[in-house]
Amino acid sequence: MTTHRNVETALRSALQNEDASIRRRLPTKPARASAPVLPEREAEISKEVAMGEGDLARLAAIAERCLPAASKKQARSTILRAGLLALESMSDAAVRQLAARLPALEADKPKKKDRKGKKR
Repeated sequence: MTTHRNVETALRSALQNEDASIRRRLPTKPARASAPVLPEREAEISKEVAMGEGDLARLAAIAERCLPAASKKQARSTILRAGLLALESMSDAAVRQLAARLPALEADKPKKKDRKGKKR
C-alpha cells in the first residue's frame, strides 16, 4: 500500500511541475484595458468656456443620445466632464492630433463698463 501512495505522490508532484512549466512557457493573456478612473465628487467651480454654435449643437446631439440610458436629459456639464475622461484615456499624440484639427474660435469679449458702472 505504501508503494501505491509513493507512486501517487510522485505522479501528483510530476503533474504539478508540468503544469507550472506549461504556465511559464505559454504567453499570458494581455491585461484588459481598464475603465477610466472617475474623479471623486468635487466642489463646483464655474468657468466660462468658448464654444461655437456647432459645438453647442454637438452637445445637444450627445445629450439626446444619452436619453435611452438615463431617465432625464444629461446636463452639458456632465457631457463635457465625460469628454474630459475620454480625452484623458487617449494617448498624447492622439490628443494633439485631435486638437490640431479644431479651428480657432474668436471669443466675444465682454463690453467694458465705465467708472459709473454703465456699459459703453
